[in-house]
Amino acid sequence: MILLASPGLAEAPLFDPFSGYRTAQYRAPIPAPPEGIPALSTPWVQALAAQGATLLDVHPLRTFEITANGTWLHPERHESLPGALWLPVVGWGTTEAWADAYLHAALKDHASPDAPVIVFCQLDCWLSWNAVQRVRALGYDARWYPGGVDDWQAEGLPLVPLDPLPLQD
Repeated sequence: MILLASPGLAEAPLFDPFSGYRTAQYRAPIPAPPEGIPALSTPWVQALAAQGATLLDVHPLRTFEITANGTWLHPERHESLPGALWLPVVGWGTTEAWADAYLHAALKDHASPDAPVIVFCQLDCWLSWNAVQRVRALGYDARWYPGGVDDWQAEGLPLVPLDPLPLQD
């Protein structure tokens, strides 16, 4: 289905018809979590993190360069939950093979198969909605923190500067 913004101008559909991932207008209210994935409040995130859950921030970077040693160069400063991993390219509706491999390797190296992976971004961020489904598809106990850094900060909890997890070969 093609939505017309005005005569002669077509917009891309909001969701990929095959994967179901949101592919446009990533900052918009989200009516419900993905089916079968629990949405968490800040106290639940705190409790699960204290028990060893992996915190996965998927806040996007649109402009970046990756050096030969896997370090991300980017113009934006990003603050996140203490102890979080930042993977800035895994929440887009359509991802490239290297981004999928990046997510898989990060989870393999940093997530415990016995503890949840809590995926977040910021309030009204469809990137986390997409990414939490990818985490589940990789076999992890995926949980979603829909308010992300916005809810964390609103609770008076500290944010810390964070750099993206380096890309490994």
